[in-house]
Amino acid sequence: MTNMSQAPATEKKGVSDLLGFKIFGMPLPLYAFALITLLLSHFYNALPTDIVGGFAIMFIIGAIFGEIGKRLPIFNKYIGGAPVMIFLVAAYFVYAGIFTQKEIDAISNVMDKSNFLNLFIAVLITGAILSVNRRLLLKSLLGYIPTILMGIVGASIFGIAIGLVFGIPVDRIMMLYVLPIMGGGNGAGAVPLSEIYHSVTGRSREEYYSTAIAILTIANIFAIVFAAVLDIIGKKTRLAERRRGTGA
Repeated sequence: MTNMSQAPATEKKGVSDLLGFKIFGMPLPLYAFALITLLLSHFYNALPTDIVGGFAIMFIIGAIFGEIGKRLPIFNKYIGGAPVMIFLVAAYFVYAGIFTQKEIDAISNVMDKSNFLNLFIAVLITGAILSVNRRLLLKSLLGYIPTILMGIVGASIFGIAIGLVFGIPVDRIMMLYVLPIMGGGNGAGAVPLSEIYHSVTGRSREEYYSTAIAILTIANIFAIVFAAVLDIIGKKTRLAERRRGTGA
């Protein structure tokens, strides 16, 4: 009798846990409704190409694959987790033709034409600066700015050296490899540089952009992977130092 009474309670708890599960902060039933709505718009090719449609598809697709990337063993620690998973899945969806042209246009309108990335970066930097103690910020800037400049110079020298090993001319290394990567990605790197390239050389923007964005994409993946590896090494080093300090 006790076992029979426990079974419904266990089932209720399982259903309660499932309904309480959240995907990127959104309750599962609400996310399921949003996903079904997106799938219907996909099959009927009815997704609007404005900022609403762009944010809808980016959030819904990014949320589910971000959760997978965040929870997948090994991948979440050594390969970059959620950001890389979203990046790879989105790239595959475009390559395999799963995204319709309307959906691609909706995302492009948000990220490129509306310059949402610039707004996001500005908000991120402003929020980070305002949350830091003023005295600490002024002290850190004295060491931070020279470090950034040294990093840019060092990255340029290292990039040129590696490029020369493979027989790539210095001007091509700087224009197609170093500057787009150091410029801050697509919106702040490849796109404005393609305009500069066109105005200086008179050649097609698309010619420069198609090459620069491919190089930039690979560089972003490497940067995320190496950042994850360095983070793990740093945490293990700090843990070892604490153990030595406590005599453990």
